[in-house]
Amino acid sequence: MGEKQVIKNRYLPLFREGGVDVVAGAIYVDDAYLPEMALRQALDQVSSLYQELQDTPDDIQLCCTYQDIVAASEAGKVAIILTMEGVEPLFNDLNLLPVFYQLGVRVVTLTHSRRNYAADGCAYTEVPSGKAGGLTDFGVRVVELAQRLGIVVDVSHLNEEGFWDAMEFCPGPVIFSHSNPKALCNVPRNVTDDQIKAIAQHNGVVCINATNLMLDTNPQRVDVSRYLDHVEYVADLVGVDFVGLGFDFCDHLLAFLSDAEKARLPKFFAAPGISNHGEVVNVKKGLLQRGFSESEVARIMGGNYLRVFKEVVGK
Repeated sequence: MGEKQVIKNRYLPLFREGGVDVVAGAIYVDDAYLPEMALRQALDQVSSLYQELQDTPDDIQLCCTYQDIVAASEAGKVAIILTMEGVEPLFNDLNLLPVFYQLGVRVVTLTHSRRNYAADGCAYTEVPSGKAGGLTDFGVRVVELAQRLGIVVDVSHLNEEGFWDAMEFCPGPVIFSHSNPKALCNVPRNVTDDQIKAIAQHNGVVCINATNLMLDTNPQRVDVSRYLDHVEYVADLVGVDFVGLGFDFCDHLLAFLSDAEKARLPKFFAAPGISNHGEVVNVKKGLLQRGFSESEVARIMGGNYLRVFKEVVGK
């Protein structure tokens, strides 16, 4: 669309309204650009972010270490953590991962809800039997190199076979950046109690998604209260230190994608009451009303995620 200062004009007011001071922003390549255009699309997105950072230096900051996040907060800036949602930009070239690390990527989701050279994703609907696979040899090498570089491994979107492979090759913290318990919404994209427990055993964090498809199979029950049900479920199952927020707000897709691109997306919407960053305050209010302490709420609303970031990425 050629619009400049998108973060400043479209999102910064919502960040301020909702009290959001750390945001994870993902490199994501739509299916239409795979495989040949994936790298170029990814680099274009990084370039656009760098232009935004240059145009809005007093308000946002790309943060590559934990201390960067602390410094951004002290300066009143919103900290941006750059992530990669699906390693399609690497294709099958492991040498590109250190390049993206140098560009600022600090969290890598191995795949989206599709197959790539690293792994199989989990679809939003059931797939025919016999079609699922775990991590490939390349996927194992991505996981191992990510850990050596100091990149957080994110297992959202992985199918269950790939998840257990990833846990085998990740001795340290691993995250679900935007996944919910199947016990409350039994869809393939969500995760089992055993998977949640495994994340806790690795000192990781399960960040809860606010998209209708992940919260409830009945759209009439999708609201901020249902979102809080998912947060509370994980906290009750494994403890408050292992649950976080991973809203997966996708309003930008509706604003910027073409009609053809939008037609390929599942029919999603964000839960009323938590539909954008400006409404994040409703989560804090709801958690306090449910009996969580101020300290517990602070851990859920970013503290647990930053604990993992600090441990894996470094100070």
